[in-house]
Amino acid sequence: MPLKAGERLIGTLGLYDKKDEHGVTTFSHDDLELLVTFASVSSVAIENARLYKTETEKEKKILSLYWEVIQTKDYLESIIDNSADAIITSDIDGLITSWNMGAEKIYGYTEDEVLGKFLPMVPKHLIEEEKQALIKIKQKETIRNIEALRQTKDGKQIEVSLTLSPILDSAGNVTGITGISRDISEKKRVENQLIRKNQELSKLFFINSVVRSTLELNALLRMVLTVVTMSDGLGFNRAVLFLVDESKNVLKGEIGVGPASYEDAGHIWGSLEGKSLETMIEEIEGGVFRTDTYLNEVSKHLVIDLNTEGILSKCIKEMSPINVTGASENPLAEPVLIQELGTEAFGVIPLITRNKAIGLIWVDNLFTKRAIKDEDLHFLMGFTSHIVMKYFMAEASRGTSARIIRQSARKRHMSEK
Repeated sequence: MPLKAGERLIGTLGLYDKKDEHGVTTFSHDDLELLVTFASVSSVAIENARLYKTETEKEKKILSLYWEVIQTKDYLESIIDNSADAIITSDIDGLITSWNMGAEKIYGYTEDEVLGKFLPMVPKHLIEEEKQALIKIKQKETIRNIEALRQTKDGKQIEVSLTLSPILDSAGNVTGITGISRDISEKKRVENQLIRKNQELSKLFFINSVVRSTLELNALLRMVLTVVTMSDGLGFNRAVLFLVDESKNVLKGEIGVGPASYEDAGHIWGSLEGKSLETMIEEIEGGVFRTDTYLNEVSKHLVIDLNTEGILSKCIKEMSPINVTGASENPLAEPVLIQELGTEAFGVIPLITRNKAIGLIWVDNLFTKRAIKDEDLHFLMGFTSHIVMKYFMAEASRGTSARIIRQSARKRHMSEK
């Protein structure tokens, strides 16, 4: 919007990035009308301020102009103070000269705490980078809509959208810097969550398509645990598959995948470097993958009585995932798991088909110490739901083959008779 004194252009007034709760929106006709009015008032105030300097003999007019300037100043200060964005001005060295309420709400500092100080919301490791930005501003550059890391008074790091502009005096010299920042942490969190979900779905689609390539039971089960423990898969350190033995009402360890020690972890993960999940699964199908590992041997001797109260039996009975921290202090954590697997934090998810739990998968992150999140277990459960039916197909196939062999043997026996 042009700022005019009569027909003479004295400057321009620009407004950018109108926001509502949904983000950037368009200016309305009413906004433009308001801008026309504001530009008109501002033009008058500016021109009158000039007249104030040159026509001091007109006392009555001076007083009138003075109050107009005060009213305009108050109006502008009200706009700034009530802005949800942090609007901060500093001198050319970065020492703060003004700090609005938006800045106080976003960063936690009051104006009294920051005036005359160097940008306290800039993390220490980014101060040099910030000083380089100040040099650009001194050269009359404007830095627009960059994403930057900032720190609140209580030490919390947030992401902001930041615009830095030079403040010029009447001679065109840079006398200060204006910074407008907006907290976009929640927006970034949602974006990252959507990206993560998209990556998980893509990964799930790939894993499911690869695992569907076999009906050989042992290979299928080992594929599942390999997917669970590889970084290209679900990224847990160790995984053990338990299946229910209904005749004895117990859970029996079937297969274990993962390192036996920190040294073993370094060796295994080093040997897997550069190998894709698809390559690993091909090795399993080709019989190249080792099955005589320490964890696999330990897993085969793990037996959990489902008649007793414990984490694993609870998982089977309630058919829901369980996330355990501080296992040694949890009265329901089975001692055999702590003794044999040395774990303090683990998760278990049931394998469910036809409204019945046929087993479970136990996972932990013993070596990386990465905390297992509830969403990790829910994603794992979503993955295994695609595998359980495959397991039954493999079982059915194996059972059919065995039945055909038995029937053939009986027929041959009767023929010989």
